[in-house]
Amino acid sequence: MDSPLKQGPKRTILLEGTSSPRRVVKRFHSPGAVDGLKDGLRAWREYRALRRLRRLGLPVPRPLGVRRRSGSWELIQEELAQCVPLSRLLSQASPWPTTRQRIARALGELLADLWTARIWHPDLHMGNVLVGPEGEVYLIDLARVRTRWTRNVPEFLLPLAAGAREWADEIFRARVLKSFTQSCQAAQPLLGSATFEQQARERRREDVQKRLVRYRRVSGAMAPLHEGNAHGLVHRDQTAGHALLAALDPGEGFSMADWNPEREMEVVDGPLEGPLLQRWNAAARLESHGIPGERPLAWIQTERPRVIFDRPSNCRPITEWRVSWSPTESLLAATASGAILGALQDRGLQLDACSPLTILASSPTQLILEAPSLHESTELQPASILQQWIESSPGATPAEAGAWAQAFANAQHATRTERMRIRARLHSQVSHRG
Repeated sequence: MDSPLKQGPKRTILLEGTSSPRRVVKRFHSPGAVDGLKDGLRAWREYRALRRLRRLGLPVPRPLGVRRRSGSWELIQEELAQCVPLSRLLSQASPWPTTRQRIARALGELLADLWTARIWHPDLHMGNVLVGPEGEVYLIDLARVRTRWTRNVPEFLLPLAAGAREWADEIFRARVLKSFTQSCQAAQPLLGSATFEQQARERRREDVQKRLVRYRRVSGAMAPLHEGNAHGLVHRDQTAGHALLAALDPGEGFSMADWNPEREMEVVDGPLEGPLLQRWNAAARLESHGIPGERPLAWIQTERPRVIFDRPSNCRPITEWRVSWSPTESLLAATASGAILGALQDRGLQLDACSPLTILASSPTQLILEAPSLHESTELQPASILQQWIESSPGATPAEAGAWAQAFANAQHATRTERMRIRARLHSQVSHRG
């Protein structure tokens, strides 16, 4: 029996068999007559890429064949048992099988082997790197791999650097790059390079923007919803609430989610367009960038369409909590606020200038950002963001402002020099205010 691993509008990845080693089946089912005709070419192209990379001694799955079944082309390859995507390790969704240092070194060596073999993988990201139980690394999803020689080292490294910069700390990323430079001296100037960090930031922001469509179709983010006369999409983390979601009526404000007492939800009446679509995209963008915010939970299509968001229970503006918090709790909340706004700045995003800064809290350390819409920001503006936070937090003490500034600077996943510069500017502003 096939077990689905990943589902998308053009590809479905299945696990076939019951005994080890099992087989991974990539099924190509592109919509449309023209794309459907190309599916066979895509399956054979990846099959040949796997064979070529294995002949070069590179760590990729063993290809087993290509077949056509039930009207779809399928690529069959051997399962890499006990391997997990690097993305799950960096996001702490799975435990590290060995030390981070060992995995970083292995990843750098793999990149060096690709460079030496003149292999170009333009879609190389954390989800396409698998880590084995001993820290060994493998490449998957090789449909776009090309034999191409490029002497542009930033271009070669940028896809992986962009995807890893928000989840991997500076030490891990530096270890990967240092391991790579042992075989490619041309990469040495990239160590600690502010220019390369900015390129990675911009590339990551562009990738997330392109992938927002994943939240409006069946994908790794959303699952199909079919309940009675209702159909649509639901966040994959909440598929157990299908029946309840389909039965919901529009209401005012957030209410408790019956199937999850730790979350509350808001049902908004109307089609997913205009300001409601902006809010949906902002929530999806925050989630994609790993910034706490409301979650785009479901999109229900009936005669009366509805859109549903959810967030942690009992969220209220920080200004309402301050009267009941102790000085220590207020200090913790200031630190958490700085981390959220620092992460937003680090991703190259900013809130709508016409909207007030609103941070909601369910506890001093559990905060979310309320963002009806988001815009790209090409320049770091820590001083103006600090001022905006101070204006939205009446009664904030100099100690809270200092904690905010420290957390804001620490949230920058850039070079050490940039963090120090931001920290110095903010602390100067806090001292002047005090």
